[in-house]
Amino acid sequence: MKLEVEESKSIEDGKHTGVITAVEYREKPYKYTDVVISFEESKTIKAGYPTCVTKESKLGKLLQEFGAEMEVGSVIDPELFLKDKEVQFLTMTNENGFANVVPNSLKRK
Repeated sequence: MKLEVEESKSIEDGKHTGVITAVEYREKPYKYTDVVISFEESKTIKAGYPTCVTKESKLGKLLQEFGAEMEVGSVIDPELFLKDKEVQFLTMTNENGFANVVPNSLKRK
């Protein structure tokens, strides 16, 4: 397979606003829920949360921020609460030069 070399897309550290465009799930190496955020001229970034929903879990707290009620035993679809919502978040560049969403900074705008 041949791959095209692309220009790096830099994201400034700090506060950003955007829209959640998708919720994706991955299984390896651990179960994670990725919240895909579009912002600034077609840039996207993902915020990852362990796929565990309790009142105290990171994903559970995010869903509560967007109006979900955490009743033990109920079934919840994160996409219904998150997709197409306007958000604000903080980014920070790691030692490898990649921007990450700062944990717990994703909030409803």
